[in-house]
Amino acid sequence: MTIAGVPLVVVHLESTAPDADVCVTLVDVEPDGFAVPVAEGAVRTRYRSAAPPTGSSRGSRRR
Repeated sequence: MTIAGVPLVVVHLESTAPDADVCVTLVDVEPDGFAVPVAEGAVRTRYRSAAPPTGSSRGSRRR
């Protein structure tokens, strides 16, 4: 597998939880089943906003 540049993943997420962790792993799986992790990343959604949410965040969307 050849990757040119930095892999980018866009995740659209909606939850009633006040916090969530999103983890992504890109894995190169060969035809014989041998798997090699190529890239990984994680984001804690609670700290994605510059300002903390006000009031109830239940059912709200975060970017």
